Amino acid sequence: MTKFFHKGFLICAMLMVSATYTGAYFSDSVSISGNSFSTGIWNPGKATISEVFYNAVGTDTGKEWIEITNTGGYTLNMTGYDIRFDGLTSAYDYTFPTFSLAPGAKVVIHVRAVDTDTSTDLYWANTNSVNMGDSHGSVGLFKSLPKDSTTIVDFVEYGSTGNDSEVKALGAGIWTAGAFVPLISTPGHSMELIGADNNLVTDWQDQAVPTPGA
Repeated sequence: MTKFFHKGFLICAMLMVSATYTGAYFSDSVSISGNSFSTGIWNPGKATISEVFYNAVGTDTGKEWIEITNTGGYTLNMTGYDIRFDGLTSAYDYTFPTFSLAPGAKVVIHVRAVDTDTSTDLYWANTNSVNMGDSHGSVGLFKSLPKDSTTIVDFVEYGSTGNDSEVKALGAGIWTAGAFVPLISTPGHSMELIGADNNLVTDWQDQAVPTPGA
């Protein structure tokens, strides 16, 4: 009885110390076998670029958008995250306000548009900025400043290589040199992530019916 109590106490202590030190989350399922124990895999929040609308029918200004999905298992605090697309200078990057994204939830960032921010739509109202490229471009998502290979969390480029933030994405191992998503076939289509994000060109498709926030 004493031996069993000591083992149980040690296991509890290890869980408490690990959770305190790393801030990690454990699943509700814990199995014990002999002197070892295992828990479910930690699945933190993860911000993923999931759809990009860069070439509207007619004038692009105020119509372009970028959709971000939390593909992780926990709510993600995105306060201070930063979006940069090709052609921007740092002064015109979009920085997230105080904002959290639940697991599985999406938020659409409307480029050069003005309206009231909500839990599903944020507005990048800087009218001195530029539109996203129609013939080539990229979108980089950073969790903090400075924007470099240690802070970039997702990236996609289309039409050509060598776009802004590519070097940072290559350094972080989240993109492949020489790779780019083909251009959408028709204005009014979007570039949409299909399935899991494996940081590959083949993860993306030309979406004839854009689905912002859906």
